[in-house]
Parts: sequence; C-alpha cells; structure tokens
Amino acid sequence: MLKVILLCLILITPTIVLYQNYTELNTNYLKLDENYDELTLNFLDLEESFQKLDTENQQLENDLDILTQDYIDAVSTLENLMNILNQLETQLENINNQKISLESEIEVKTTEISQLVEEGNTKQSTIDSLNTELTNNKNEIDELNELSLNLESEIANLTDNIEDQKQTINNLENIESELNRQKQKLIEENEVLTKNNTRMSLLLSERILGQRDEIYRVGNDIRKSVVHVSDRNSYGTGFFVSNNGCILTNAHVTDGNSRVTIELSDGSKYTGTVLKEGNADLNNRANSNQFDLALIKINVASTPIPINTVNPNIDEMIILVGHPGELGEWVIAAGSYNGKSDTIPSEHEFSLPSVFGGSSGSPIVNMNGELVGVNWGSGLNDPLNQNDNIVVWEDNLGKFIMNNQHSIAETSASAVTFLSDTQCRIS
Repeated sequence: MLKVILLCLILITPTIVLYQNYTELNTNYLKLDENYDELTLNFLDLEESFQKLDTENQQLENDLDILTQDYIDAVSTLENLMNILNQLETQLENINNQKISLESEIEVKTTEISQLVEEGNTKQSTIDSLNTELTNNKNEIDELNELSLNLESEIANLTDNIEDQKQTINNLENIESELNRQKQKLIEENEVLTKNNTRMSLLLSERILGQRDEIYRVGNDIRKSVVHVSDRNSYGTGFFVSNNGCILTNAHVTDGNSRVTIELSDGSKYTGTVLKEGNADLNNRANSNQFDLALIKINVASTPIPINTVNPNIDEMIILVGHPGELGEWVIAAGSYNGKSDTIPSEHEFSLPSVFGGSSGSPIVNMNGELVGVNWGSGLNDPLNQNDNIVVWEDNLGKFIMNNQHSIAETSASAVTFLSDTQCRIS
C-alpha cells in the first residue's frame, strides 16, 4: 500500500507539476494570445502607418521634383541675375569714374565760381553804378524810340515823296532820252539831207532840179528795200524782191561766190546765200536768154520793191538808189529813160550817173516807186579821167556827168523771167 501510496505519490507529484506547468502554460498561452492579438493590432497599425508613409513618401517625391525644377529655375535666374549684376557693376564702375571726373570738374568749377564770386563782390559797386546808368539809358532809349517813331513816320512820308520824285525824274529822263534820240535823229537826218542835197545838186540835171523834193520822197521810200552787197574783193548794190529776204543784184557782183555779206539800211549785217547766178559775160549773153542777174537769200522779213514790166516812156523821169563809190551809200540819183540799149536790144538805157563803181545791181524805179530796170553798167561818151586837162568843180560836175555818160540795165521783165523758177518767183 505504501508502495501504492508511494506510487500514487510518485504519480501525483508529476501530475501536480504538469498541472502546474499546464496552468502556467495556459496562463502563458493566454498571455501569448493576448500578445498575439496585440501584435496583430500593432501589425495592422504598422501596415496602415506604412501606407501613410508610402503616401507621404510619394508626396515628398513629388514635392522633391517640384523643388528640383524650382532649384533649376532658381539657378538659371541666379545666373541671369549674376550677369545683370556684372553689367550693373560695370556700369556702376563707369558711373563712379564719371562721378569722380565730374567731382573733379565740380571742384574746379567751384574754385572758379569762388573766384568769380570774389571778383563779383569786388565789382558789385561797379555793377550797381552800371545798372543806374542802364536805367538812365533805358529812359533815354524810350525817349529816342518815341522820337524814332516820329522820324520813321516822317521818313516814310519822305520815301513816298522820293519814290514819286524818282518816278518823275525817270519819266523826265525817258522823255529827255527820247528827245535826245529824236534830236540826234534829226541831226543825222539833217546831215543826210544836207549830203543828199549836195549830192543831188551834183547828180541832177538842170531839167529836173525843180522836182527835187518828189525825187527825194520816192528815193527815200525805197531805201529800206536797198542793200549793200560785198565779198572780200568788191561790192555792189542789191534790193529785196520778196517779203522773205530774197535779194536781186548783178551776177558780176556775186562773181561766183556762194556766200556774200549783206548790209541793210539800218546797219545790220547778214551772210547771204547765192541761190542763182546768171551770166555776167556781155559777149555770151548778147544773143541768148541769159541775164547779168543773181539771186541772194537771207533770213529776214523784208519789204520788196514792186515790179512794173511795162517799159517807161522815152524821157520819162526815173530814180536810182545805190552805192556809187566815192559819193557814198544809199545815194539817190535821178535821170530819164533813153529807150532800148544799142548793145543788147533786150536791155534798157538810162541817163543816170552810174559811172562810179558800186552802183551795179541798183534798182531803177519810176516815180511810182516801181522797178523798171536793174542797173549793171554804164557807157561814157566823153570819159572823165585824171589825164584829161579839164578843170572840174561842184557847179558843173553834175551837168558834165549827165551829158557824158549813160547807164545800161536789165529790164524788169528780164528780172521776172530770171526769178520765175526760184523760190522767190514773182507772180
């Protein structure tokens, strides 16, 4: 029994120990279970915390990216600002240099101003004195201005009077000039008349002296139509046959020249072009339809001598205007018609003093101023030369010439024929 008891004791003791251990284990289990539950809760809390951390981490990464970009932008901005800063520093340095220079100039100017102020203080009394004088002068100027206005008004009135006087003087000078011109013209005309009277006393026969005034009137009327024709070796006379500058003269006056010099009665000169030239050789034209005529053209408006193709009556009075050598130019001579020439029946013969060289080409007109012949030469019945033992004086020269020579001329009909195929054709 004891053994049983012992055995039981032996068996009960481990059981009790096991029970105690079981109880302890169970208690520990319960604690572990509680710890597990607590750990589970903690794990869940940690997991939630991890999620929050992940979210916060993602947000931080996004913020980091933004900050990185902001940093890059800030760096770029900083670089730009540094460049601007460098530029501003350079400008500042320049400005400082300018400032230093200006300060130096200011210092110099300040010194000069100080000196001027000192001088100004010294001269202030002089300035005050000058101001006083200036005030007095201004007062005098005001008085002078008032006086000047009065004088200007008087000057204006005097100027108007002077202009009126100048105009009056100018008018009087013009009148005086015109009167002097008319006086000179009268003097010249008187000289011409005196010479003409002298010449006409030489050139007019006793039979026609009584008609001197009428002869002069007709001759003077055609003077403006008579020209002087010359070349280097000789000269003669010509006259207008149209209103556009056509001139008729002798062929022996143009003498083969294509250009000649033409002088009008007013003294103006032109170069004339020879348009047509006849035959000056008397032997070659005696029995032919050729004439001692030539046609010249100049570019002027002209007054032609009208042509009359009817032959004058025997002893009819006629007039010649030409340049008879020593007797002068544009000389008027008068004579009579003698009839047909003995040498060339188709030509005229006149009692005219054309013995003097230069009369060739002179127009011969009737008392109506119409062309009846073109003088080309002369014949002498009793030649007058230096070998003759004759005393010649003024009173008998005209009579001697008229009685001892005659003129030969182309007819006006021959002139019309000569001009018929030219631009100066007479209709």
